[in-house]
Amino acid sequence: MSAVETLIEQKEVLKRLLRSVESMKKRIKKLKIYKAEKASVLGSMEFLKINSITRSGVMLTDKLLDNSKKYNDLTPSDFFKKAYDLRSKFVHYGITETKYLNFKTIQMQNFVSDLIKEYFNKICC
Repeated sequence: MSAVETLIEQKEVLKRLLRSVESMKKRIKKLKIYKAEKASVLGSMEFLKINSITRSGVMLTDKLLDNSKKYNDLTPSDFFKKAYDLRSKFVHYGITETKYLNFKTIQMQNFVSDLIKEYFNKICC
């Protein structure tokens, strides 16, 4: 999944949402709270301006892979979501399996290989 993450471009969310985030930031700046707390909240709000890694990864997967191809009986975008969830659980908690996937049976190599091939064929070169 780390290899796939390098291919993901996190684009800005819709302009309407960007305006809402900026409006909310202005309101937060006026709050009478600790500076450190305010800075933390304002910093976190910057992440609301771009699509999440998961959303961006799904969009990339949908763009590059044929939906009829299955990985662990899942469509490419569903497989990406489940695999990225497993990756997150492993990185943060050491968990190597979820209800849907585990490191021993997932078709991660096939998925990553297919995605990278299509990325180089359709986007990069």
